[in-house]
Amino acid sequence: MNRVLVERLKQGEDIPGFEHPLFPAGDPRVVMLLKLLHVQYPEAPGTRLVETLVAEVEQLLGIHPRIELAYAALALNLKLTNEQFQALVALARCVGWIGHALEQARSSQGIRPRARYTGIQPEG
Repeated sequence: MNRVLVERLKQGEDIPGFEHPLFPAGDPRVVMLLKLLHVQYPEAPGTRLVETLVAEVEQLLGIHPRIELAYAALALNLKLTNEQFQALVALARCVGWIGHALEQARSSQGIRPRARYTGIQPEG
């Protein structure tokens, strides 16, 4: 696998499924899901593949996996179709958005403000 990674990098390609701007030191959700995959499916192809890939990319580049990579490993282990995988990701996103909405409602503050709109204001 290392040879494949090196070839992609030589060609100027990124390694998909890695590096999240909000989690430069690693996403704790990924760590937990990968641990659960290892416990529940230790010999499954998705688990073995993602564990090898994560170890090699972290050693080679020092970057950490994104949650979508862990979802992909889970989908591979469960033999999900592409449509089922997309539904899994969408469901996970919805749960996250609901969590953010609940957090914002409790705190009465905006969450994760990263930008300020400076364009034309709508009329109304």
